[in-house]
Amino acid sequence: MRSAAEALEIEAATLRRHAEIAEQRAADKRRMAEFPKIWRHVTRLIEDGIDEPRARAIVANQLGIEIATVDHWMQRSELRSAALKVWRRDREIFQRAHVLSNIALAELYGLTPTTISRIIRRQLERRYRRGTPAQFG
Repeated sequence: MRSAAEALEIEAATLRRHAEIAEQRAADKRRMAEFPKIWRHVTRLIEDGIDEPRARAIVANQLGIEIATVDHWMQRSELRSAALKVWRRDREIFQRAHVLSNIALAELYGLTPTTISRIIRRQLERRYRRGTPAQFG
């Protein structure tokens, strides 16, 4: 009886260990699925008025990863994500809007003056009509 009980205990311990490994793999998989979206979290913080290096550090801290990982995924998104490219372009247009006219900006970026006007209006809405800062989450 004792040897049968010991065999069952060994089997139970092995099953517990396998269950822990499976749970850890699932958690790692969920965490890795968040990495391609890191740029969205960083840009949301930047839109809330935090400078980019600090926003990257905050995201790294909240995800429990190194800042080099955030930098890697930001660079990867720069190359692959059209939405991030548009976000950076629109932000740059907004920053230059106080110096250049819509016509000059349109020529510089290869857009129409009407499109420049829409971009500036959208940027203003995002920055000044937001009630509370967006929360990471």
